Amino acid sequence: VSYQTHRQRVAQCDVGHWLATLVAEVDAVPLRDTGGVYFVPQYALPTWEKMVGAVREASAHTVTMVPAMTAAESQTAFLDALRVAAEREAASIREDIARGDLGSRGLRNRASRAEATNGRVGRYEEVLGGKLDDVRSSLESLRAELSVAIMKAEIAEEAERATRP
Repeated sequence: VSYQTHRQRVAQCDVGHWLATLVAEVDAVPLRDTGGVYFVPQYALPTWEKMVGAVREASAHTVTMVPAMTAAESQTAFLDALRVAAEREAASIREDIARGDLGSRGLRNRASRAEATNGRVGRYEEVLGGKLDDVRSSLESLRAELSVAIMKAEIAEEAERATRP
């Protein structure tokens, strides 16, 4: 197969990975552990529709959108999915802190991820009318852990700089 043919071919795995990064851009919450099915909040639909349009224009891939029901069961499912996603993100950040190999810059990056997760939880609480107080409490605790880790890393970095000739 020629070079030109390969340049124009978009593999399913490429689009799948790209879509997985796009859903994060629109605060979508995976409804399955393996992805593939996401809840995109109403406020992000215009952006999502543009993204889907680009995929459809550039490839033969199909992205299907199914309007969500507004039933209480749907609200519960979306909040539960958000809880799982937020807890997974917090656990990942805690594992990174526990490894102890991150500098202050890496820890600040994790703090930004935690803040983004907290903001996402807040937006979903507002949109869906539910509360995830336990998740917010966990994220607040994580924020404190990160603050301590950042201070320790900065002290260690400063001590290292002071000993350099």
